[in-house]
Amino acid sequence: MFDLEDIRVLDLCAGTGNISFEFVSRGAAHLLAIDSHPRCVQYLKQNVQTLQITEQMQVYKSDCVIYCRNAKNTQYDLIFADPPYHLGFHEELITTIFEKELLSLTGLLIIEHGKQHDFSALPQFDACRNFGNVYFSFFKHTI
Repeated sequence: MFDLEDIRVLDLCAGTGNISFEFVSRGAAHLLAIDSHPRCVQYLKQNVQTLQITEQMQVYKSDCVIYCRNAKNTQYDLIFADPPYHLGFHEELITTIFEKELLSLTGLLIIEHGKQHDFSALPQFDACRNFGNVYFSFFKHTI
């Protein structure tokens, strides 16, 4: 669905970075991992140093919605977000990403969520796939 080589990736609510490191291992040119939990950020930074991938991957401690609201002049080819399912800011995050033009025109936004969330009414919604109790909603620019 998406060629990962040489793309710019934003991983929101990165946690321990499993997805981040997967993107880097598959050739992403640049990855920015954002998480608000200090231990997760420390763990991510240590692994980035250990793996010697500081040129490809940066890590910042921030609330993901606040980061997106304040991001300037940066666009990503792929944005992946895995917010805690029980928190209700998923739609705000999606809206902010498109309002702040963080996603490139040909980019893809993927939100991981539980079954309680339905984003099909949002204009940029493209598809939803589920794997057991995990759902992934995909968003693109409407051109």
